[in-house]
Amino acid sequence: MHLSRTCLQWTVIVFNTMSVVLGILAAVASVFELQKYSFGTPDFTEKLVHIGISAVLVISAFVGCCAAVNGSVKMLVSFIVTLLALIASHVWCLWRYDEERVRVSTTNMVNYYWIAETHEQGYMDILQETYECCGKTGYLDYHHNSMTVPDSCYFFHNNKREFYPHGKGCLPAVLEAYMNIYRTEKWTHVGLMGFEGFGITLAIVLIFNLTADTRRYNY
Repeated sequence: MHLSRTCLQWTVIVFNTMSVVLGILAAVASVFELQKYSFGTPDFTEKLVHIGISAVLVISAFVGCCAAVNGSVKMLVSFIVTLLALIASHVWCLWRYDEERVRVSTTNMVNYYWIAETHEQGYMDILQETYECCGKTGYLDYHHNSMTVPDSCYFFHNNKREFYPHGKGCLPAVLEAYMNIYRTEKWTHVGLMGFEGFGITLAIVLIFNLTADTRRYNY
């Protein structure tokens, strides 16, 4: 029984070590994504929620480690409650999942950049360099507006510009990138729910193990 409890404690510790790593990676990714959105928008709020979830996951890992090391039933219960709260937050994010909202907000963003580009060239550079695209729907957008195709629309090799600009327009390119990220986030929430459910199972088994020892000593 003691060997079994020791194995369980170490399993909980390993689980929480993984939680810290996942929480930090998720927080960094969310901060990076947060910079793409304007303050107060639904997407901005969603990224803040993701940062909060990541922070709580890291905090729960420390609680879980302390509970496992000390063999504390009360701390394990707190750990379980925290993980249940995290699962509830994932359910909330999945409930709000709306590809059409992301598609509309991304389209509006690209339209804003393109309108600004038609008034003063340079606004589209960051999109064109990041997503390897050109114009709103293609490089012909510049010709239709009697504008010079900028260098940001080209690949450079050994400081020499390629002859042809990027073939894809920024609207389809950015939409594809943002939708891929959004769908990845959805499956990340699903995966974390399973991961945290496994952590709850470990904690419950360890609680039963600890309370069984207590009952045996009382007898």
